[in-house]
Formats: sequence, structure tokens, C-alpha cells
Amino acid sequence: MSAKELAGVADVRPIGRVSVPLVEGLEVRARFVVRYHGTPLLPYNVTLEALALPEPFRYICIDMRCELKTLDQPLTTVGLRAVNVTRLMSAAGQAILTKPDDYGIIRTTRDRGRDAAAPWFPAIEALRYDPRAIGRGGPTLEAIRATALTYRIAYLLGVPPTESVRETLGLEKGTAARWVSRAREAGLLAATTRGKAGV
Repeated sequence: MSAKELAGVADVRPIGRVSVPLVEGLEVRARFVVRYHGTPLLPYNVTLEALALPEPFRYICIDMRCELKTLDQPLTTVGLRAVNVTRLMSAAGQAILTKPDDYGIIRTTRDRGRDAAAPWFPAIEALRYDPRAIGRGGPTLEAIRATALTYRIAYLLGVPPTESVRETLGLEKGTAARWVSRAREAGLLAATTRGKAGV
């Protein structure tokens, strides 16, 4: 049960109107709910709610509910162990970036308008159309912007960001790390400090 497989069945919806900065020109909703219902990838129907906390800005899971799919399959500790919160959060991040329909999680920053966000639009569209094609196309500026977005969303969701880049874009591990470095060199991600990822 990979995060990529789960992302394909995730239904993500924003809650409320509060947003926080993502990158220049873009913001992300501070609260959202993700549902994994009717999928054979999980033993139960799962609904997870995430909230962004400031200082440092990270999403945390504040509520998770597991429901029976059918009455002949009771809740068990073995089944509950199969519900991996980190993997579900990672899948939510991939769904936010790669689903073709606009969930309204990522939005244009109100006070800066579309001008500041415009450089990010090709990367967002490429992620939603075919993220693996980005990986096959080499480290173009669009690909490096897609890398930065994927990395930042993964970091905010508390999942390994370089691994998320690798899985989302279909890259080898070393290539993903090099693309993250290029995003830092381009000023799209902050420099790392000891023991802390730069976003």
C-alpha cells in the first residue's frame, strides 16, 4: 500500500477560509479533510483531518476515524495497525498536488494576485497532468519548481520530503536529491541547517 496508490483514491476538501503562505504568490488552506472510502487498499474507510500549526508551520493530524466497510468485517487491532497515518498524510500531499480537479487547497495569494503566482502555474499544471513526465523530461525550470512544491507540501505534512519528490516525480533516489539541491540553488527552497530541512 504505497502513498502513490492511496493518492489516487484520496478525496481532499478544505475546511474554512484561513490560509497560510506556501511559496511567493501561493497559499495553502490551513485546514483540510481527506477521505479514503471504498478502497481495497485499506481495511477500513478512513477520514483524516489535518490542521496547520504556526511556528514552525507544519500540518498535524487532529482527527482520524475508521469505519467498517461492511458489517462482516469488524474493527480489530490488526486492521488498525494497517492504517498508517504518515502514509495517509503523504498520500494527501500527493493528491493535493497531482489530482486534476482543483481542491481549493492551493490558491493564489489574495494580496499579491496572479502575477506573483504565475511562474508556478506551469509546474502545478504539469503535476496535475502527468507528474512522472516531469521526471522523464529532465531538470528544467518547470521541473525544479515542481520539485520545490512537492518538497514543501511533503515537509508541511510531516513526511520525508525528498522521498516524496522521488515517488511523485518517478525519480531515482540520487536524482531526487540532486533536484532538491537545484531547487535550493535557484532560491525556491531555503538552505538546510544542521538537523533541519530548509523549506
